[in-house]
Amino acid sequence: MPNPPAQDSARPHAVSDDELVERWLAAHARTHAASAETQRAYRREVRRFRAWVGKSLRYVTYGDVNRFVAHLDQEVRLEPSSVARAVAALRSLFDFALPEGVMRQGNPTHMVALPTRSRRPPPSLLGSRQVWALLEASAELSLRDRLLVLSVLVLGCRPNEAGSLRWGDFVRDSEDRLGCVIAVGEKGERTVAVPGELASLFFAWRQELKMSGPWDRFDRRYLFGPRGTRPLSQGSVRRLVSAACRRLLGERAPTLHLLRLSGASLALLAGQQPSQLASDWDLTLQTVTGLQRISRSLAESTPLHIWPQA
Repeated sequence: MPNPPAQDSARPHAVSDDELVERWLAAHARTHAASAETQRAYRREVRRFRAWVGKSLRYVTYGDVNRFVAHLDQEVRLEPSSVARAVAALRSLFDFALPEGVMRQGNPTHMVALPTRSRRPPPSLLGSRQVWALLEASAELSLRDRLLVLSVLVLGCRPNEAGSLRWGDFVRDSEDRLGCVIAVGEKGERTVAVPGELASLFFAWRQELKMSGPWDRFDRRYLFGPRGTRPLSQGSVRRLVSAACRRLLGERAPTLHLLRLSGASLALLAGQQPSQLASDWDLTLQTVTGLQRISRSLAESTPLHIWPQA
């Protein structure tokens, strides 16, 4: 995604990044009685981040900070305590910038998970290469089975949610982006973004079924149930998805629950906001924080364009 153009020259009254950093350091020294060494360390960490991110501080996103932490952890291979110091400096800077009216969004360091010494992910969770292999190999499945697998892996559907999907659950927002409204029992509903590749497969499935009438929010027919009149049972979804994964991955095939969490960890790696993922996928923040740490260990430079980018 290209960076937005620099705005400082177009807005003479705007605070420049250099001026913002100097004002922040001065305020930090007064407020926290910080030592000269701490001030030098904070200045050094912010300088390193600015050189790495290559954009104005006002345009920095959560995804930028998350990738920077992964860079420090996996490429620079800093100790976790050193990464924590870098994030602490950035968090302090952006906390200062918010009331200054500089930031376009909230503090981008919010909910960024710090690395731990353990770099091995649980063996039962799929790594990014395995997920990508599964996505590619899923073309061998029938379109129905493929969509069931992707509903779990990409949309975060539980078995009962995947089986109960209706055509009218797909909606478009004000920017014409497709989303899927998923019922969550008595908790209400959640809406998940649908990547363009997956939307095309759903459209192909509708054509294969030779469904008449418009695809709009008033279409209450089920995607996968018999003749669209009844939902596909939870047991059937589990059986079909598990069989499809075993066929494609053999003994490496995860349980349906771990397949769902594998998708969530890869969505985080692709830049999904943790708080948004927790809401969209109906996960606890504790689970998402754990997945943040795991997702960095699963990163293997694998393309993840099927997930929405930050």
